[in-house]
Amino acid sequence: MELNDTTDYQRCFVCGQRNPYGLHLVFRLENNTIVADFQPREEHQGFPGVIHGGIVAAVLDEALGRTSMLAEKPEWSMTGRLEVHYRRYVPFGPLLRIRCIIRIRKAPGGAGLWKTHSSR
Repeated sequence: MELNDTTDYQRCFVCGQRNPYGLHLVFRLENNTIVADFQPREEHQGFPGVIHGGIVAAVLDEALGRTSMLAEKPEWSMTGRLEVHYRRYVPFGPLLRIRCIIRIRKAPGGAGLWKTHSSR
């Protein structure tokens, strides 16, 4: 299972290795978890010492989207809705590790399954 773009395009803001303004994240699989390391740069700050929430959301969106590759029938997906509840700010400076897993639970009334994603 390939978690990274291997096409000639590679212009994605988060994972595109050929995007000169991008974040250049490389994803890997560890214990059925999608993982990437991110070293924020000075220009990613919204306030001094704080990573901009839009950058954080973009990184989460990209990582969470890859959890569809962990499904029984892996396929690429796009975000339909992203809701982020920030518990605290993300500091500028340290190397950040993104970890995402997929959880499947029964929908209300047992009518089907919901896929939920979580990230840390």
